[in-house]
Amino acid sequence: MVVLGIVEAAGDGNCLFHALGYLDARGGMALRNEVAAFMVEETDNQRGFEEAWREEADELLQGTWGGHTAITAYSLKERMRVEVHVIQADGTISVVDASHADVANDADAPLRRVLYSNGNHYDALVELLPNPIGWSPAWKQPLPPRYFKEDEAPAPKAEEFPPLAKAAGGRGRKQPRFSTPKPVGKHTKKGKGKAPAKGKSREEEEPDAKPKKGAAAPAQYPVMRRCRTKTTPPPELRDDILTELSRIPVKPRMTHPHQRQENLIKDRLPTQLSSCF
Repeated sequence: MVVLGIVEAAGDGNCLFHALGYLDARGGMALRNEVAAFMVEETDNQRGFEEAWREEADELLQGTWGGHTAITAYSLKERMRVEVHVIQADGTISVVDASHADVANDADAPLRRVLYSNGNHYDALVELLPNPIGWSPAWKQPLPPRYFKEDEAPAPKAEEFPPLAKAAGGRGRKQPRFSTPKPVGKHTKKGKGKAPAKGKSREEEEPDAKPKKGAAAPAQYPVMRRCRTKTTPPPELRDDILTELSRIPVKPRMTHPHQRQENLIKDRLPTQLSSCF
């Protein structure tokens, strides 16, 4: 039993050459141009098919998708046998030998298979093992042969955000919480590490020692008292720079030239105003 796998070709008008190019590990567009140029050169050598080859070559050069004549030209150019598997309405397959007459009887020529479906599309066919892994039947079909298509792999899940501790570089370790006071250094009181006297606890031996955790009394806020008496001394009793400056005698009038001019204006201004009235 022959088990064939379907490799879908892009339906962009070049599906035939994409399928043949996949089987030859070549690009479909490059193969299309090579087949079109070969048909132009070999048209006159195809007795009885000159007109069909000439029309097919013109269509290929204009961008039209290729057909049976292009497959025959490919068979002669590459010296390969070509089988076209056509899907019928009832799900059965009819196999058509599209090889060129000069290659059809050559048993040493490699065999290429393509699938023709919907009357306008070609796909590549590859031979698989009897029980292919990762492939499923392409449609309900009788035996033989059987055609498979590759199962689509599930799309990868989107990567979730890592935990905050991991993203911060903590590697999942518990982050320290600064809720306890900073330990005292070398400036601690002497005798802190000494054992209490016999018959006495550490609290009795050291009344200023820090109480045990959990037995500490709640902290008391200091009582704020409002001061109602005036505590600022009078100026004559202040011993500051303002008091010293207040003791320096100051002349009522300065001897600066500008000050003299201002004084003259002040002295004459009342007399001038009175004369106006």
